[in-house]
Amino acid sequence: MDRLVYFIHAPSVNLIKIGSSRDPEERLVALRLLSPVPLTILATMSGGYEKETELHRQFAPLRNHGEWFHAARKLSKFMRRIAFTGAWNALDDEDREWALAHIDQPVADSSAS
Repeated sequence: MDRLVYFIHAPSVNLIKIGSSRDPEERLVALRLLSPVPLTILATMSGGYEKETELHRQFAPLRNHGEWFHAARKLSKFMRRIAFTGAWNALDDEDREWALAHIDQPVADSSAS
């Protein structure tokens, strides 16, 4: 199994850990045992140590300590893009076609009635 890069969020202190693991969910369990604050996985992406190191360099100005980074807008936007791409890639062709056909459709305003 290949490694994944994960983004684990500690919302109460608004920090994000960028790491890599073969099993991010298992890593989350281990980190929760050591953490004084709740943690949750926000996103994962393919890549191993090399990608993790690249992201550490990319977001170095946001580093709090070690592999923990401030959840600033730049990092949050990056993770949202990863999460969207993962969700999009998980769709089958039929669901993608439906989404593309409806992407510019207005949303019904239920408060108008």
